[in-house]
Amino acid sequence: MVYGIILAGGNGSRVTGAELPKQFVKLGGKPLIMHSTLTMLRAKVVDAVIVVVPDEYMDHAKDIMDEYLDDVCKSNKKMEIIAGGYDRETSLLRAIDHVSKGDSFKDDIFVTHDACRPFMDEDMITKTVEGAAACGTATVALPCIDTMATGGGGYLTGAMDRSALYNVQTPQTFKPYEYLGLLKKDENDRACGSAGGNETYTDVTGRYIKAGKKVAIVSGDRMNFKITYDEDFALAEACLAMVECNS
Repeated sequence: MVYGIILAGGNGSRVTGAELPKQFVKLGGKPLIMHSTLTMLRAKVVDAVIVVVPDEYMDHAKDIMDEYLDDVCKSNKKMEIIAGGYDRETSLLRAIDHVSKGDSFKDDIFVTHDACRPFMDEDMITKTVEGAAACGTATVALPCIDTMATGGGGYLTGAMDRSALYNVQTPQTFKPYEYLGLLKKDENDRACGSAGGNETYTDVTGRYIKAGKKVAIVSGDRMNFKITYDEDFALAEACLAMVECNS
């Protein structure tokens, strides 16, 4: 089974003035979370979709899905809403736990995506699934175009070679059974006092890279940005208008 996992468990505290977490704020007339959810539901390679939201917004999320999903999407494939955890990895682990009792778990594939990246497209989903099938995991990423440097104390301290740097996006695709194995190894390292077991990761790819695993790169898109701050909504509205104008 290929599961599309929409990660929407955060509370969007960096968006000011919003009464709801940012994933529920409207973009182009519908909640932000719906854009990526609809894309995932329509993707031919995806068999089922799991949407992970804050526990206290479970009912709100269900109301949104009932309102904005058309009959085709509702009947096309199975979709479930589950409660997330206190951070990204905990939410991911709850999604894994939700499917881990299935007969095909060892062969299941997760396509994980940030709910606050509304401009993901089906091609990204398909190509990351193909990349994960070939080498274990894959992510959408873009070569870095800005000058990058290290710094501290108010000063730049070193230049970095941007030719080897990437801006990592989502979707990120992998086998959850293998991911649990990497997580278990890190827990064992931590218990044994190994420095490697104390590392933290902001996404799935970090754990694979640390374990020496290959992560296939799927070419990203400048439009696939993450809405984080207030001004990102204005940019996304402009992008959405441009997409609709050209369609």
